[in-house]
Amino acid sequence: MFCHKDDVNTFVRRYDRDSDGRLLFSDFSDAFSPLDAYYANSLATRPAQYIYRNIPKVNFFARDTRDMFLQCFRIHFEIEESIELVKKRLSRRPKFNVRDAFKALDLDDIDYLTKESLKRSLHLHQFYPTDSELTWLNNRFDRNNSGRISLQEFSEELMPKHSFRG
Repeated sequence: MFCHKDDVNTFVRRYDRDSDGRLLFSDFSDAFSPLDAYYANSLATRPAQYIYRNIPKVNFFARDTRDMFLQCFRIHFEIEESIELVKKRLSRRPKFNVRDAFKALDLDDIDYLTKESLKRSLHLHQFYPTDSELTWLNNRFDRNNSGRISLQEFSEELMPKHSFRG
């Protein structure tokens, strides 16, 4: 699989929870673990098949599994690139201000957002996300998994991370 360095950098910045430029195993697991608790638990508790048997890494997965894993990487890259392009367009809008956007969503005026407050704010704007979409959105912005999205987390997620090619 060949990919552009911007794709890799964006992927690392997206999942690197401690922002040290490296992915821990837990960061990597977050990127590829299902959000559904049942499936995430099923995957996490599945025993490793090959890593302790001195088998070449190329044989860890069946061809179909390896192809699906690489497809998952490609999809990650495509989605992150699309998100970065939207962020870039948003940052060019002269009347857009991240602090104002945050305040518009902070209906309780408590200087943080929760999954529930996001839901109420979005409903006020006639957008009705599913529970899984809300979970995804919350996980995307709540970098430290505190259950609260701070202005800093909100700002960091909305600002472009780099200039994309093309």
